[in-house]
Amino acid sequence: MSVTAKCNATKDFLRHIANKVFAEALEKLPSSVVTEFRKRLGRLEDKYDFSIYGGRPERLAEALSSPEWRELVEYAEKSNVVWLIRKILEKAAEAYKDTCPTVYEKIQAERSRLARMEEKEGVEELTSDELYRALKYKGYRVEVGQDGDIFVSETNVSARLKVANGMIEYEICRTGKSSSIDSILIKIEKIKEL
Repeated sequence: MSVTAKCNATKDFLRHIANKVFAEALEKLPSSVVTEFRKRLGRLEDKYDFSIYGGRPERLAEALSSPEWRELVEYAEKSNVVWLIRKILEKAAEAYKDTCPTVYEKIQAERSRLARMEEKEGVEELTSDELYRALKYKGYRVEVGQDGDIFVSETNVSARLKVANGMIEYEICRTGKSSSIDSILIKIEKIKEL
């Protein structure tokens, strides 16, 4: 794809748009997922040089058509966080609408492509039976309660899961012993990252 239109973007895709979305997402996602997204977008920027700091922001349109971008979308699908890409593209569309028409058009096209992709896949209603089978397949000790709740019992970890409205509600507990308050505080912080 040849990029010829001049772009007067004032917001950097990675630093001003994606990183802001990542900061908000840290409350909802494991830091490892956010770190992987940042790495992949950084490599994309390195290759296509679309930074507003000495690069050519109009090349973002080319980057959004690249195999590397498709791999990022696949990673998001596998990690169940396509919403993160949609949010980044939404914010990018707002930022580039008046300053970089070529990039704006490509962002809108990509947003439409993602929407069509999700429509094709369809959102099948998650069931307790599917959750039970998936946990059993992974080797967990699983039981179903009389009320339909699913209980997982492993060494030092137990969980109660329930499928409601296509979502999994969960309560995960970790047991153990510690001789210091600091180690308990560290464990609590790690659990909060989940």
